[in-house]
Amino acid sequence: MNMLFKKAKQRYVIIVSLFASTLLLAVTFFSISESHQDHDVLNSSIRSSNLPLNLPASSSSSSSSPPPPVKTDPDSRPKVFVIGLSKTGTTSLGDALSRLSFLRIGWRDIRSRFLFRSYLKHDLSPLISVTHVYDAFEDLPWALVYQDMARLYPDARFILTLRKSEQAWLRSISDHTARRKWMGHEVVYGGIQARGHESAYLAVYRNHTDSVRAFFAGKGYEERLLEFVIDAEEEEGEGAEKWGKWSALLSFLGMEDSEDVRRELGEFPRSNGKDSLWNRDPLKVWWLWDKVLYFGEDALLGTFEWLGWLNVSDALTRV
Repeated sequence: MNMLFKKAKQRYVIIVSLFASTLLLAVTFFSISESHQDHDVLNSSIRSSNLPLNLPASSSSSSSSPPPPVKTDPDSRPKVFVIGLSKTGTTSLGDALSRLSFLRIGWRDIRSRFLFRSYLKHDLSPLISVTHVYDAFEDLPWALVYQDMARLYPDARFILTLRKSEQAWLRSISDHTARRKWMGHEVVYGGIQARGHESAYLAVYRNHTDSVRAFFAGKGYEERLLEFVIDAEEEEGEGAEKWGKWSALLSFLGMEDSEDVRRELGEFPRSNGKDSLWNRDPLKVWWLWDKVLYFGEDALLGTFEWLGWLNVSDALTRV
């Protein structure tokens, strides 16, 4: 009997291991395809545009000669940068902008890590290259380069996403960093996880909010900044109050804000919440993928960059 139990247990372990390996391979293939597709999109878009191909690298902390402002078509919509920190509703804003037909780029496990490392190296050329193609940008590292982007795109709009309270944000970022470990959390907030580093995380949240406000007020850019509390309560009813978030966003972007438009858009997105399939992760697929990224980030990024799927600057100079 014990022998049969052991054999059954071994088979179960083998089946589960094979299943997990298959899922991991599928996720890896998806990420590779996503990065490769981004590279193709960038190349094709650049070939059909008249944008400058070799803007110099810049960082407000390391360069005394920032890149010249980009001249944009007066009839085109401005770039939109969502510059709130993680877990402030950046994905929800990105989804809302997608409904408004903005071509947006949010967090992508491979490419976003590459762009974040470029930022740490004071090399903004890969980020600037990405801005040539997309219309809207959210999550890290975009929240960290808002000053450079404001100078580069004088007509760009910036949305500072916030939570209704500091404690609401702290609960959310604590759950998030417990699920997904990343070296970037330590760089930005001072700890891999929020739990045990609550004071440091809250200090960064407050400092970021104050710095954004001070920058736009000090430069006379108040009209370019919208503060957006993603979990603010909206009144029930059929009037304009029910559509407050859509109304604020549409007005800020200079788009038609009518009842018909708001009804067509539907309820404002609430994305990437704790009850989403991504965060519940019942099969532990994303947990496993997170472990691979945490321990193998250097190797993965090195391989992707060697294959030429991440180095957008090189792609720009080849066309």
